[in-house]
Amino acid sequence: MKRILSLLLIFLFLPLTSPAEEAGSAAGDAVEIAVEIRTGNDKPADAEPLRDGSDETGMDLKKGKESSVILILPEDGSCDSVFVRLSAVPDRAELQRQNEKKKWIAVSEQKNPGFQFLSDARGLTGKIRLTLFFPSSVPCRVLELRCFTAGTLPAFAHVWERVPAETEILMAAASPAEMDFPLLTSLLEKGRSVAVALASAEDALPAVCDRLWESGLRTLPLLGAGNSKKPNYANLLAGWIRTCQPLLVLTDATLAPFADSAVTSAADPSWTVNGAPETGIWAVPDTGVFGAEAEEKATHLSERNNSAILAFCQHRFENAQHADPAGIPWPVSRLADGYLPEGEEEFVYDDPEKGLWGYASSTLQVEIVKYQMPEVPHTWFEAHVIFKPEAESFTQHTWVNAIFEGQQIYPETLAQTSKLVFAVNGDYHPNRASKKWPVGNIIRHREVLYNYDGKGSMKFPNLDTLAIRKDGSFSVYGPTEITADELIRQEDVTDSLSFGPYLVRDGQLRIYRGNSADVPEPRCAYGMVEPGHLFFVMVEGKMPKKGEQGFNLWTLAELMYARGCTEAMNVDGGSTAVMLFMGRKLNRTGKGNSLGSPRNQHELFGIGTSEKVYTDMVAGKKKKK
Repeated sequence: MKRILSLLLIFLFLPLTSPAEEAGSAAGDAVEIAVEIRTGNDKPADAEPLRDGSDETGMDLKKGKESSVILILPEDGSCDSVFVRLSAVPDRAELQRQNEKKKWIAVSEQKNPGFQFLSDARGLTGKIRLTLFFPSSVPCRVLELRCFTAGTLPAFAHVWERVPAETEILMAAASPAEMDFPLLTSLLEKGRSVAVALASAEDALPAVCDRLWESGLRTLPLLGAGNSKKPNYANLLAGWIRTCQPLLVLTDATLAPFADSAVTSAADPSWTVNGAPETGIWAVPDTGVFGAEAEEKATHLSERNNSAILAFCQHRFENAQHADPAGIPWPVSRLADGYLPEGEEEFVYDDPEKGLWGYASSTLQVEIVKYQMPEVPHTWFEAHVIFKPEAESFTQHTWVNAIFEGQQIYPETLAQTSKLVFAVNGDYHPNRASKKWPVGNIIRHREVLYNYDGKGSMKFPNLDTLAIRKDGSFSVYGPTEITADELIRQEDVTDSLSFGPYLVRDGQLRIYRGNSADVPEPRCAYGMVEPGHLFFVMVEGKMPKKGEQGFNLWTLAELMYARGCTEAMNVDGGSTAVMLFMGRKLNRTGKGNSLGSPRNQHELFGIGTSEKVYTDMVAGKKKKK
């Protein structure tokens, strides 16, 4: 009897622990902390349904675009992370604490967290709040809400990863019932990176994701139309393709008829989906349907490169009419690298009727071709400029050291005065300065004229920056990525222009969604194929009688990319846009109802000088309005 009483006393004085705490007693395991749960308006709520491991129970949130749950940690509680499982997917999740004025401020934020996620709660104590932001007013139930100390989380707390931008295979299905789970497991076991996309989860997203997890998937599934009765499968599939940029797209029978249309849209800069500017476009090398064919295709994936995008862009322009540049009668003495031997007289070829122009010296090569697509209609000029940076430079040339006010001149006069072999317009920045608008990052001959701090932003141009370097290369930057002072400290920058948007960067084609993106205009763009090999495009526009109206920015970007540019930027267009060869303007300037003269300018950017440059404008026309 005494032994029994002793045992009872021992059990009475043992510390009480929850099952979760017992599970976490092993070294390295996280321990669950019992917390008090309150609604968003600070009313008591039952915490048990949020930690019972069942999706049948939970807490309904107030329907709306923003909903909250308050958690009160124990006084001695040290919470490291908050585990959340929901019935709907928010756009954003925040953990918040109260400041001295009792206002909630965010201390941890997650964008697109998925239906199940961990929120970082390190350093938070006392009263905290989880706030969820939804794209629309949707019903949502919190299925699980648990707080843990640091350590290894329990097996049920699946930590999903984001879909990487370069996933090998995209498996897309209209619903979970049409998803090929055995194929998914097989591909994952073979070491393939796979993204899963579902047009609808049939109101059972958590259970579906649990099955995907059991199949081996560790990246959050891409979701589409929700409960939409008429989902646009082609648009959904195109958006998923852009998000994960796969080498192979596999679909179920429902989505298969939409694959071709989706692949075309995903590679088209003018096709818009949410997030497209961030993800970029993508041309899929291969597609297939679930089944044996899919296993075979997955064993022969293409090498990841941009060849499919490049081919797509090149296809846009392959039917343009133009003379063969091989028809330029280059001197037989021309060297293998395209230059003339040292000391040999420069070569000039000028044939406007054919639309071909050429120049060669021992340090500079210029080849210009006129392109036309009469059925659209489009007319543009492409110039390849190859030079030796130690002997030549592409830089600013002004009208008798002019400033902007009252000292502008007709572009041909300026080009002939400077004896320029090749020239194009610049960014026309003095116009912004005279109107007291933001100017951008402007450097001329290593002198900083203006810095841009991002204040007073422009709708158009967006004031991206193009830096010209001593080695004959270009670099492009977003509006606030760098200042002119920072560029000049790099020591190899000679000039910088500000206009935009940039079109290609680090070999990647950009999708621009800003002002004027879809407006056809006369355009001018600078590009770099490699240091010492520059590429320029001049597009005619605003022509009378329903003639050429110009390119939108997407078409311009595709052309620069198709021609091999690794860096490219749109500079001032409209009546400012001019391309000049040997002192003659090649492009027409449209005024809408008639042809007109280009805008007078105080500067051109050009390269090469020659005594063979035309002089008719210098002799007869000093200034033209």
